[in-house]
Amino acid sequence: MHTHTFSHKSIRNIVGAVAVLSLSLFAWYHFAPTHGTGVVTYNTQRDREFILNEFKQNMYCLVSEKVSFSPEHMLDTRSSSQRAEDFENAGIYVYCEAGVPVGFLVIHPTREASRILFLEIAQEHRKKGYGRKLMNFAVDKLRREGYAYTDIATRIENIPAQTLYRSLGAFEIDRYDGFLSMRLYL
Repeated sequence: MHTHTFSHKSIRNIVGAVAVLSLSLFAWYHFAPTHGTGVVTYNTQRDREFILNEFKQNMYCLVSEKVSFSPEHMLDTRSSSQRAEDFENAGIYVYCEAGVPVGFLVIHPTREASRILFLEIAQEHRKKGYGRKLMNFAVDKLRREGYAYTDIATRIENIPAQTLYRSLGAFEIDRYDGFLSMRLYL
């Protein structure tokens, strides 16, 4: 019978390797993006400050002046509405690059359709494809959930957003209060 003996140095190397592997798996489990796309579900600790800052910098682009809206309320209740029956309905997703939020998307489902309420990419990260990645995520998710279409609104002067939505097949259905409403069949 052949027996193996390990030296203290060998044991330390094995323990060290196991520790590194354990930390790597822990980091991957807690910080890896879902679907391999960089899109993750909203996390209060990681994303709240980023999203509130984006609303602070871009409220005009994101929300009509005629609407009473609180981004804090939306993040706290997962709803853009003040109605309690809508709480926890909105899906909030963030695109992270190297663990840092660079954009976000909010989807509000209804019985018949869904509405993409917000798609925002931080100014310094625009023109890098993050908006398209978030939209592709939304389209895939909504298709899997059985929706036939989603509606999207953007400021009439936001040509880059309209260009993105049109490239995915969206078309204009209405104009109101400085916004262009579009529909995207899924």
